[in-house]
Amino acid sequence: MIDHAAGFIIRCKNKYLICHPFGHKWGKGNWSLPKGHIARGENALQAAARETKEECGIDINQVKGEISEIGTFTYPSGKKKITVFLLDSEDDILNQKTPCSSLISKGPFSGKPEIDLSAWVSKADALKKLHPASSAALSQIKDEKKDI
Repeated sequence: MIDHAAGFIIRCKNKYLICHPFGHKWGKGNWSLPKGHIARGENALQAAARETKEECGIDINQVKGEISEIGTFTYPSGKKKITVFLLDSEDDILNQKTPCSSLISKGPFSGKPEIDLSAWVSKADALKKLHPASSAALSQIKDEKKDI
């Protein structure tokens, strides 16, 4: 059975929000979009919104902007897929604090936040740092939104 997750690409003033999962190396391909598993009774958009709030402190429902579905992408292993949405924020949320309220539940990092750092970066920087499935989704976004 393929694991299915959902997440958001959040764009604000031509910057993109990326997240670093706790305990991962800091190199290329170890950053992610805010994302997570789709829980029973949730659709992909609901899961993506919930995970974004838990991991980054951003309540999608409180941000003015357009939401669109980018698509569903399969991880290179073939064992996981992710449905990705884009939020083009009309609100200036670049300075919004992004604490992670979701804790790791198992293993040596149990009790630690799932995300240890979030950053707003250019599209080029995001493409360099993101996991291949996440960068595949980001590369689908062709037009940069003009600064508001």
